[in-house]
Amino acid sequence: MNLLVSDTIAYSKAMIRWLRLSPDEWHPVAYGDHVPGVYADAKIVRPAGDVEEWHVDWFLSRVVTSVLEKVSTFPESWDLSSVQSST
Repeated sequence: MNLLVSDTIAYSKAMIRWLRLSPDEWHPVAYGDHVPGVYADAKIVRPAGDVEEWHVDWFLSRVVTSVLEKVSTFPESWDLSSVQSST
């Protein structure tokens, strides 16, 4: 099972369809939600608004610790390292 993160659950589900990912293999999650379990991979969709510090804090504390293989971003050129974290 893999994880797709975006602004809302509905948007995550739409991105799973739009990227033609298998809904049986991808779990939709919204920024700030509880991340249940452990996942092989994750895709992180850039927030529609500004990327805020809490996005990065949540990502580092909830997603990174739950993903075994790799985390990729969408769009692919987006780089989380440009946002400062308070952790």
